[in-house]
Amino acid sequence: MDYATTPEKGTVNYYYMTNGLLDHKTDAKSQTLWYGYDSHNRLLTISSGASQGSATVLTTFTYDTATNGVRKMATAKNCNSLAQAATLGRTGSTLWAV
Repeated sequence: MDYATTPEKGTVNYYYMTNGLLDHKTDAKSQTLWYGYDSHNRLLTISSGASQGSATVLTTFTYDTATNGVRKMATAKNCNSLAQAATLGRTGSTLWAV
């Protein structure tokens, strides 16, 4: 476990899985964000709740599965299904569409 303390948020505790990926973090108000990954260790979901099993998904991520796009983020959507980032361009740059 790691932690960071700031005047704005107080102490935030970070909990990591054995593979080094962030599992969850809990802030000074005991609000917890959970991080879900796929078999390639790519971020799939960010959820909020007291436990991972009861957490509400806040953001989902999808990835390009084209031959030249494997492992590149394609979309990120918040809980209202609003796209926060559109597909990546041919150059690999993110085309933002909020």
